[in-house]
Amino acid sequence: MVKRYVYAIVTLLTLVIVGGCQQTDIDEPGTGQNTQTNPNQQTSDNSMTDSHDEADDPSDSQDKHSANNNENKLNQEDNAVEEETENSDRVNDQQTKASNSERMNVSINKQEFKNAQTAVDEMDSYREIKQTNLDLGHGIKGFSEGATGHHYISWNEGNWLIQVNFPSDPQYAIDNYQSGEELAKSVVDRLEKIYLPAPEQRGVIKINGFSDNAETIVRWQEGNIVYAVKEQTSNPIAILNYIANEF
Repeated sequence: MVKRYVYAIVTLLTLVIVGGCQQTDIDEPGTGQNTQTNPNQQTSDNSMTDSHDEADDPSDSQDKHSANNNENKLNQEDNAVEEETENSDRVNDQQTKASNSERMNVSINKQEFKNAQTAVDEMDSYREIKQTNLDLGHGIKGFSEGATGHHYISWNEGNWLIQVNFPSDPQYAIDNYQSGEELAKSVVDRLEKIYLPAPEQRGVIKINGFSDNAETIVRWQEGNIVYAVKEQTSNPIAILNYIANEF
């Protein structure tokens, strides 16, 4: 009887000791799954930290501010260039109109003939310059000849015959020109920059460079019509500009 009680007590103590050991293994801090870190949670925390650092980085904010300032500056410069160009164009237009102010006194005569051949025959002073001895620039060659008190220069451009009659003595010449050659080269240079109406078959320009009888006559044929401009002027270039703007 006593042996049974002893055996029961020993068995009970054994169970208590074993159970206590198992309890200790499970709850001991620093071991097993109680000390394991959640990788997903760590990644999320790092992402939040990086996002916070990026948002708060003052250098990034300064770079963006500087970039915006540079872009605004470039836009302002572009606008300034466009405005300057527009102003320049307006000034050029005003200068062109001012230079053509003489045309208020210019009249154009329009004469109709029964047919084109009759209109061509009316331009009887036209001729082709085959012999040349003077370089007028821009690939244009002219013929220069003298007479008593006169210097004549003639040349062709397209269907135009152009003639300059200039005094041999510059004191009798119109202002701004010292010789017939200088005037002729100025005309050639101007005709490189403007567009006169193209005669259908014939056109004639005559420029008198004598100050007491300064005159510019321009005539050209289109079909059965002959147009003519005749002006007493010491500025033949202005007449050419006028015709180029009117036609």
